[in-house]
Amino acid sequence: MVISGGAYFTNAVREKLQDHMVDLELEEMAATGHGEIGVGQLSAREKEIFILLADSLTPKEVATRLFISPKTVETHKYNIMEKLNISSLAQFTKIAVKKGLINI
Repeated sequence: MVISGGAYFTNAVREKLQDHMVDLELEEMAATGHGEIGVGQLSAREKEIFILLADSLTPKEVATRLFISPKTVETHKYNIMEKLNISSLAQFTKIAVKKGLINI
């Protein structure tokens, strides 16, 4: 990738960059008073699953609690990550804490 003129980042660096971008987006939204960081575009079920995953439950635990299959939870998790443009569960937690959806 570097030889062809691109940039290479390790997964750890990529996650830090994504976290930083989330922070910047949250700060900009707070400063301008505009919208939520995508959380408002989640369906009620997605928001419920988002909060449970952000609160450190595993997909299997979420499935048991909501009486749905783990595969359904994984599908919702994927859709949430796409909508919020995030790639890790750590970012779920970070967003949820900043939005006041969970306490740590």
